[in-house]
Amino acid sequence: MALTSRRRAPVAVVLGLVALVLALVAVSAGPGRAAGLNKGKVKKIATAVATKVFDTELTKRAPGLTVGDSAKLGGVPASAYVRTGTYQIAIPPSAWFPTTVTGQVIRNVNGTQVMTPNVAAYAFVLNFTAPSAAEGRRLQLTKVRYCFNAAGNIQLDEETLGAYRYTNGQGAAVGTQVHNTELNISTSGCRVIPAAIVLASQDTVSLVIKLDATGGTSTFLGGVTAQFEPTTQPVDPIS
Repeated sequence: MALTSRRRAPVAVVLGLVALVLALVAVSAGPGRAAGLNKGKVKKIATAVATKVFDTELTKRAPGLTVGDSAKLGGVPASAYVRTGTYQIAIPPSAWFPTTVTGQVIRNVNGTQVMTPNVAAYAFVLNFTAPSAAEGRRLQLTKVRYCFNAAGNIQLDEETLGAYRYTNGQGAAVGTQVHNTELNISTSGCRVIPAAIVLASQDTVSLVIKLDATGGTSTFLGGVTAQFEPTTQPVDPIS
């Protein structure tokens, strides 16, 4: 009730001043000029007076004014809102490793050269620690992009993308792995693998590709870019 009365006080002041202005105009102008006032002129005078009064009143009260619910948006704390956007990390090509002793690699700044000395299938893996949270929210792995240089006698056949959580020294797959087979790609290029894997603080992402060689040859594997987006899940605390 007190708040309502404070808000109505300026209105009463304005109405009183408008009436006072009209009375003064009528007295100072005399009967002849006062008779020339019409509704439009009166409204114009009243508006000017009201604006001036409100501006003056607002200036006086400004230092003590507060904004209600300033710490919340629609009653919801600002911390409850999830920031949108994407996060990306880059992994260098030197992170590629062969999964068997027969696979050989030579690492340099331009890429990792992989050798396939025999007619066989060779698998190479790239593991990386991914960010699991940002702005207090857990992240979801949404895309991974990698590039390769293929040749006529060696082709990309399979790719597997997944995350592993390590407990007591042992890892177990988490989320849904992406496994693409029978790609049969023999031309150089880049691949983008869509994913939807929500990560935790103990997760490691693994990308495995399999190359089929029809003879002794070599090819190059490039770097990897991973993309993440925030979820509505709170950060996984470290305990």
